[in-house]
Amino acid sequence: MTGTSCYGRRGSYGAEGEVIAAIDLHSWELEDYPTRNLARLTDAAEAAGAELGSYGMRILNWLAGYEPQSVGVIAALIERAGQEPTIVTAVGPKQDRW
Repeated sequence: MTGTSCYGRRGSYGAEGEVIAAIDLHSWELEDYPTRNLARLTDAAEAAGAELGSYGMRILNWLAGYEPQSVGVIAALIERAGQEPTIVTAVGPKQDRW
């Protein structure tokens, strides 16, 4: 499932380039990476309804040190994990599998 957030498209990325485009990485300054990454992760956790304790924040700070495209995927996973599941059903006559 895909959707959008304040960071643009979020959702099942098929390639690194999709993440870079979704987060508009080319507009980021190198020194802003950790700060923006941490904001992305904490916003994702908040959107998912996750409470963050001090150890959880410590881990998010650690993850914020990674490249933005990796953090973008992790943040999208966290956001989507907090969503209600979407149930997909087949349309048409029921077919026996045997």
